[in-house]
Amino acid sequence: MKKEAEGYKFIRSLFKCRELYQILFENASDAIFFTEDSKIIDCNKSALLMFGITTKNEIIGRSPFDFSAEQQPDGSLSNGKALKLISQASREATIKFYWEYHKSDGIPFDTEVNLNSFAFENHSLLQFSIRDIALQRMEQELIKSENKGSRRDLTDRKQAEEKLKQSLSLLQATLDSTTDGILVVDNSGKISSYNQRFKAIFGIPDGILESGNDADAIKSVLNKLNDPAQFVSKVQHLYDHPDLDSFDTIDFKDGKVIERLSFSQRLDGKPIGRVWSFKDVTVQIEAEQQLHLMAHSLKSINECISITDTKDCLLFINEAFIKTYGFTEEELIGQNISIVRSPDNDPEVVDKILDITADSSWQGEIMNRRKDGSDFPISLSTSAVQNEKGEILGMVGVAVDIS
Repeated sequence: MKKEAEGYKFIRSLFKCRELYQILFENASDAIFFTEDSKIIDCNKSALLMFGITTKNEIIGRSPFDFSAEQQPDGSLSNGKALKLISQASREATIKFYWEYHKSDGIPFDTEVNLNSFAFENHSLLQFSIRDIALQRMEQELIKSENKGSRRDLTDRKQAEEKLKQSLSLLQATLDSTTDGILVVDNSGKISSYNQRFKAIFGIPDGILESGNDADAIKSVLNKLNDPAQFVSKVQHLYDHPDLDSFDTIDFKDGKVIERLSFSQRLDGKPIGRVWSFKDVTVQIEAEQQLHLMAHSLKSINECISITDTKDCLLFINEAFIKTYGFTEEELIGQNISIVRSPDNDPEVVDKILDITADSSWQGEIMNRRKDGSDFPISLSTSAVQNEKGEILGMVGVAVDIS
């Protein structure tokens, strides 16, 4: 549960910057369109208000130039001029021009347009930032008349834009640097973003993730899983219940084990999509299995095996140790090893054992005591347990009853 909580904390902090971007985008005063292949794929609230449109569904899939008059005030045809401007933007990255648009009710209005071209995750996108010149002129007149209540605070706007750039940069850098695979899907099942680690973990072929269709991505990995039906069922259940969070593991046919963390992505408290995080824990699982086998082997050895920490408290004992000393496992674990030492031992000898073991190992004979109080001699070998840095973590003792 602690590991799961830490995973949630990391992923939630990762996407705070994404939520900040969404807030700034939706509340920008300029109308903003994002297009791919000349079709609108997203727009903000100001765009809907400027063009007199109620919902995004009425505008998604159309061209920003669909709202133009056939002919611009300079006499040029809108369609031909639009193609030239898009071509220019692809070469120069950013251009500014003036354009006459029509609202949904046909009323014309003049605008200043900033057109930006950029690439994002193998997609070539255009960003239209549109400002109503008539409103801008009204603002300028109000500024001249010192009507501060209607003045646009350009300083705040520049600060917001700079904060947006920083947030986007932080988001991309974090996604690229994490060792976990990240996938973000919106409520319609469209892939919003992912990192290369996610693609590598599942071995997804080129082109599938770029299409943005989550269903295609799921199909491409099913033949690699031990239980594809359960995998699909779990994904569908979470999509049907956007408020749920989840943590489980996925077993692959080749033996790979992946931890899967999923939680709802929210904006203003409402689910807007789902975040998936995938971590390859195959090595950790194999290590745990090896430790389990080693512990099982130690328990079955005839010699008395004990493992103590740096304070000489018992961490592990085997069956032979329990039978020889007459204690239960519960009575010994967590107790100091002195619980089985005979008081007849020379204190200097016991201290010598600890000192020598800390540097190398010790072998010799001492007296120990059973639970019933009877003393008996043992042949004891001790050695230190060290980590990769050479720091002592504890000691291992192997004892044989020589009575």
